[in-house]
Amino acid sequence: GLVGSEMCIRDSPVFACGDFNAMDGGGYDPVYDAPEIYSRLAKKMQDTKALAAKAKSGNNKKAAAPTYDHIFLTGTAKVRCYGILSDGAMDAMSDHYPIYADVKI
Repeated sequence: GLVGSEMCIRDSPVFACGDFNAMDGGGYDPVYDAPEIYSRLAKKMQDTKALAAKAKSGNNKKAAAPTYDHIFLTGTAKVRCYGILSDGAMDAMSDHYPIYADVKI
C-alpha cells in the first residue's frame, strides 16, 4: 500500500488529498459523515490541518471547523499553514470548499 511503500521507509513525504467524504472531528452522523474512514486514514497518515503552525479561514467557514476534504501527509515535512478558501458565493456550487497546505519539504 501507499503508506507502507518504499517512499515512506525513506521518510520522503507522501500526500493524499481530496474529497474523502469523511468528516474529521467525529462528524455528526455515523453513516453520512463516515468518521470511521477519517479515523482509519488518520492512524496511517497525519492531517495537515492538525500539523499546521497557523491556519487561515475564508468568510464562510473557519479552518478549524470539521470538513470532508483533507490533505494527509506521511514522511518528513513542515506544515507552515493550512487554509480553507470559503466564500458565501461558493455555497450554491457545492458543500465543499477548496483547501490548501503550505508545506516545506
